[in-house]
Amino acid sequence: MTSAPAVAVSEVRVLEGPNLYFPKPAIKVSLELPGYLEADEASLQGLARRTALGGSRPGAPGSEQRQRFVARVVERAVRRLATASGTSRLGVRSRPGSSPESVVVAFVWRRRGRGEALGRALGPALAAWLDGGDAVA
Repeated sequence: MTSAPAVAVSEVRVLEGPNLYFPKPAIKVSLELPGYLEADEASLQGLARRTALGGSRPGAPGSEQRQRFVARVVERAVRRLATASGTSRLGVRSRPGSSPESVVVAFVWRRRGRGEALGRALGPALAAWLDGGDAVA
């Protein structure tokens, strides 16, 4: 029996025009993050320090506070990945998804291929962060 991955990208969708998140084209990424929702608070506080989220408190496993914290971590990961690929300014919005383990993030794209690649890279980067690594500069 295999266990579910700690982070999974369930959808990368190209939004061609004005949308719920931005008045211009965007990439929407749906993530399942059970590893983040179940992680111990001390590990996530360390992650908050490493990713410059300041005094953010992750909250109890499975709580709404934890889900909001994870949405902020996802937004930070998108910004770091974009910076590492040469994009210095990027509009990013994140929100909790429809289930406690999901987060939706959207960001503006100018080059569709690069935007989709960024969306697909988000899962592995977040998995590395959860494992204590820093896959993103």
